[in-house]
Amino acid sequence: MRNIVVVFLSLLIFSPLINSEEQTQAKPRVMVKHAESNMGLEIWTEHNPLWYVERRFIGNRPVFLAQTPPQVYPPASMSVISYATQKTENDDFSEVASIAIDNGLSYYGVSEIERQQLRKHRKQYGELEGFEVNFKAKVHGFPSDVKIFIGRKEGKGPVLLQLYTLEGKMEHLTEQIRRSWTNIRYL
Repeated sequence: MRNIVVVFLSLLIFSPLINSEEQTQAKPRVMVKHAESNMGLEIWTEHNPLWYVERRFIGNRPVFLAQTPPQVYPPASMSVISYATQKTENDDFSEVASIAIDNGLSYYGVSEIERQQLRKHRKQYGELEGFEVNFKAKVHGFPSDVKIFIGRKEGKGPVLLQLYTLEGKMEHLTEQIRRSWTNIRYL
């Protein structure tokens, strides 16, 4: 009887260790793939919770918008604007990226002095290589963290990505940004 108790207790103690290898391997998250033919891109968004997606136009240019559902904290909103058909040469891309980022900073109300102090840095998300800037701004009246990235795959046109959330909360979206932005692909 004593041996049975020892075996039973051993199983209870060591059973979590037996399955620990299975438990530590994270299952890939299910994402929603949006094939946006009018943008020339495949864009991924979160499936659980399902982000709301909307398509708009700035003039004739399509804009892909995604945002967290109301029950998710912190709230976040992402936009993708494609210039996939407008190829830029390597020498010109840095200048195009600087202009696009400067326009984005201006759109968010960042002053000229603040713009000069911000540092854009090289960044890569999947097949997109380019430049990124992170800054604080008021968005819809709320202090917010904003990330702007413009990148491209060599031989393809630029893609402009933007994401904003409440001030101090950008780090909470690191994985959502990684999963979505690293999987953007040209069609």
